[in-house]
Amino acid sequence: GSAAAKNALKLELKKEKNAHVKSRMVEALSVRQDASSTAELINISKTDPSPDVRNSAVRGLAYSKDDSVVAGLIEKFLDGKELLGIRLQAANSLASYPNDEVFNVFAGALGNPMVEIKKQALVSLYNGFGWDKQRVLPHIRKMLKD
Repeated sequence: GSAAAKNALKLELKKEKNAHVKSRMVEALSVRQDASSTAELINISKTDPSPDVRNSAVRGLAYSKDDSVVAGLIEKFLDGKELLGIRLQAANSLASYPNDEVFNVFAGALGNPMVEIKKQALVSLYNGFGWDKQRVLPHIRKMLKD
């Protein structure tokens, strides 16, 4: 978790070509994030050519505890051009940020034509907001009729 270790990881991430190794490096960077490593994960989630690496970055953002990642995770979840698995992981990570914006994204995604997106939105809605039964139960009841 030291600054020197994080800086070394960030430098090596730029050089590493093996997607499997790079994914593990991203996971290591996700541990005990600071603003700099969170920014790096956001960048990787948007730009890395490897879906495995992007997925690792999106998963790591769940542990950021920095609300600045919410917009990027919402963008990933709603991006119809992104791979489905990464979109689902973005929703899973968003459940760690239970605010009104995230709630509304999940509630809106319950109407998505893709069954997988609907299911993940429902699971993430419950995982992130299950404590707020008054807001969540109407959506669960609606989905029971779907």
